[in-house]
Amino acid sequence: MSHPQGVFQDKIFRFRDGLSMGGLLLSLVADVFMDALEHEIVQSQTNVLHYCRYVDDILRIWGGNEDELKTFHAELNSHHPAVQFTLEEGNPKLNYLDLAITLQAHGSELSPQFEIYRQNTYTGVSINSASLHPRQHKMAGIHAAIHRPMGRAAYENEISNIEKVALVNNLRVSVRQLISRKRLRKLLAKNRNPQPTTLSVRQKWMRLPYLGKSTERIAKDLRKLNYKVGFHPVTTVGQHSAVKDPSL
Repeated sequence: MSHPQGVFQDKIFRFRDGLSMGGLLLSLVADVFMDALEHEIVQSQTNVLHYCRYVDDILRIWGGNEDELKTFHAELNSHHPAVQFTLEEGNPKLNYLDLAITLQAHGSELSPQFEIYRQNTYTGVSINSASLHPRQHKMAGIHAAIHRPMGRAAYENEISNIEKVALVNNLRVSVRQLISRKRLRKLLAKNRNPQPTTLSVRQKWMRLPYLGKSTERIAKDLRKLNYKVGFHPVTTVGQHSAVKDPSL
């Protein structure tokens, strides 16, 4: 994605609204409210070059000047008296969700570069390898972290960070090998000839408590009978808290 430098004004902007996300129903109402706002105000704005939203966190690339941005911000805040938007300006770097986005100049154009953003309180602790959990649960955080768009330098830095996460959780795994395997599987799937369509068959699932290798052997036998198996831990943090303090 690239645009003339004068269009970007070297800046990207992030809005956060004041909607409460205290419950399931409130989240639904907030999403309906934001959807209506997008149709009434945002879509009519020609200066919004790019727009994306995750719940109440909004990222916009603005093509106008500072005064036009202030006018647009005021228009958002006048939409409803109970909702006020805060504005965070990236000049030229901005953190959005788990991405750090930087606008870099390439001649007369600007293009976004991505890095992974983690808060200072991030420790990398997830599920230790000694925990009574299936390996796919322990590896979930590693697998989720290796599909990110970024430049070469940021890519090498992120591999180092993922390796540290694996070390913290005592997971013996080659991160680079995982990435290579996933790329290969993706390439093979892309080039594989499509299979002839058949009538859809409802998938059968079996949910099992994870008790170690014995459970894995049961799951292996069930797969031979065309069952997909999902594991769940025997105990949870909440259950342990209830044992410690029944009033919780």
